[in-house]
Amino acid sequence: MYQTNYDEVYAEIFKIFDRGFAVGTGSNVNTLIRVLADFQLWLDNGFESIHSSWIIDEAVGEQLDEIGDDIHQPRYGTSDETYRFILKTKLLAAHSGGTINDIINIVCNALQIDPKTSGLKVHTDYHWDGTKMVGNPQVVDIDQLPTSLISSHQTLLVLMDRLSSATLNGVEINTVAFMNTMNMNEYVGIGVQSITVENIQVEGGK
Repeated sequence: MYQTNYDEVYAEIFKIFDRGFAVGTGSNVNTLIRVLADFQLWLDNGFESIHSSWIIDEAVGEQLDEIGDDIHQPRYGTSDETYRFILKTKLLAAHSGGTINDIINIVCNALQIDPKTSGLKVHTDYHWDGTKMVGNPQVVDIDQLPTSLISSHQTLLVLMDRLSSATLNGVEINTVAFMNTMNMNEYVGIGVQSITVENIQVEGGK
């Protein structure tokens, strides 16, 4: 099948069920067709994203430029390393559904870190105050993003831009807090660690 257009995927699956079944709009079979079409489209686009990311990792020089042309992302004079980051994050943001998990995956995949062990936190202030739910469930904050993973100022700007463009469905990014850790000398069995936290206000983010 391998279509990336919803109407084409829907039409192909519709043909399979249009053999005596009640497939009209609103029927249970039609609902199933739409679910299968959405799932197939997700699989197709997910495969393209993974495959493209692998190609980007392997590409150099003009090969990267050709990939950039395909997804309409100019190089603007950046190095191969930075351009790879720009291309991969654009693909990741393009496949985002705008959920909190999508935001975590964009950051972790872009920086090649494990979302389960990175310490990265994405949360809202939406909570139960004892009598009612308060806060905004559509506004998120990103905490404990390690500064050691940001290789340059330009990489940081690209990541912030991608996060802003990836927050669909009304989700907004309020703040991004970076954490810088440094191990210090240990004396008499006591370990000392210095932690610096920096907050960046993100404009927009829709």
